Amino acid sequence: MPFNENNIIIYNNIGKAIKLLRESKNLTQEYMAHKLGYNDRGAYAKIERGEYNTLDILLLLNICKLLKCNLVHLMLMAEVNIIEIPIKTYTEFLDSLKYENWNKNEKESE
Repeated sequence: MPFNENNIIIYNNIGKAIKLLRESKNLTQEYMAHKLGYNDRGAYAKIERGEYNTLDILLLLNICKLLKCNLVHLMLMAEVNIIEIPIKTYTEFLDSLKYENWNKNEKESE
């Protein structure tokens, strides 16, 4: 896929979502860089700034593993740009997406 203006927005939003989740877990960029195999935090910081234009699925999965989040949730944060929503509200939102809550919501609506 050619790198274009839309990609810049997507990478920027993914980076913001990663940063928000990392900060909510009180993890440092140094920690993330080390766990992902980078020699220093500079390369990792580029991911959070949206400047890393070769994000692949394995890298994103490894980031999600470190952040203890689901790749779908990370992409949802980036896609709907809910970066500014407080993490507690976001966590409540994710809880509403859990399968066991779907059945509960269906029963309540009947």
